This record gives sequence, C-alpha cells and structure tokens, in this order.
Amino acid sequence: MHQIAYNQNGLQETGGAYSAAELLAALTPEDYQRLVGFARYRLRTVVTARWLQRHLADTDAEDLVAEALLKIQLGEKDFRLGRRLKPENRATTATFLVGVKGVINSDLSHLLESARNRCEHLSIGEPETEPSAVNPPDPTDPGRLLLRRDLHRVLFSQLYARAAEQPRLLAVIKE
Repeated sequence: MHQIAYNQNGLQETGGAYSAAELLAALTPEDYQRLVGFARYRLRTVVTARWLQRHLADTDAEDLVAEALLKIQLGEKDFRLGRRLKPENRATTATFLVGVKGVINSDLSHLLESARNRCEHLSIGEPETEPSAVNPPDPTDPGRLLLRRDLHRVLFSQLYARAAEQPRLLAVIKE
C-alpha cells in the first residue's frame, strides 16, 4: 500500500483527510483486485454450511466490492445514504483500503444474518399432537432416511399420475 502523494490525479499530501472521491480516483487496478481477492476469501471462509451456500450462491465478490465503494461514495454526501469513513481511514490509500475492507466485512455479516433469519426452523416434537412439530431425524442411519425420502418421491409421483386417470384412487392415496 502507498501513501497518497502527488500523482496523475493531482493529489498531494496535505496532512488532512482526503475525500472519498479523491481516494476512489487514486485507487489503482491492483488495489481493486486486492479488494476483490479479499472479498472472495471472506466469502469462502464464511460460507461453510450448505444452507448458507444456497442462500449466498448469487453473491459475487466483485459485487461486494462495488457495493462497498458505492456506499462510501454515497456516505460522503449524506451519511444516511451510505457509509462515511472516519478521517483516519481517509488519510492514505492504505488506510482507505482498510476502511473498505471493514465495509465489505460488515456487508457480508449483514448478508449472513439475513440468510440465517430466512431459514425456517421447525420445532421437534410429536407431529400427531402438535401440528407444526416434526419428528427428530434418526442420526444413526441418515442413508436409510435419504433412501426412504427418495422412494417416497418416486412412489407418490407415480401414484398421483395414476390418480389423474382414476380419481377414485386419490382418496386412497391421501389416507
């Protein structure tokens, strides 16, 4: 990382904090690729469970970086629209990149929390007496449970196909 000094964009070391627009203009393609690499790494490390992989499958590292940079740019104009970095995170490009990484971490944390809150949780109990409860799975034989589930899918799909031809069968299937 490097300290902002006089460069092709006309930025000079002033001893104060730079604006987000100045820092974004000074951002090099290498800096951007480092941010994308950081976002990719963070996505890989937090998405360890399969259900999280399903919920965050359409989340791209470049999108996370672009959203973080846009939030910083909007936050410069109005803090209610985005994220306003502290002056110490606007002193150099190195500290700016640290601030952007913090925004990426925060956005990813919010995505994870949102995915966790969307997940349906069923209570375990007796389904006969409690309509919203399910039986606990048998942890000793998950293969048997999967086989049973697959057989039920095939069996019931074939039964419902035949029931379309013979409506009297539908009442028997539902019992």
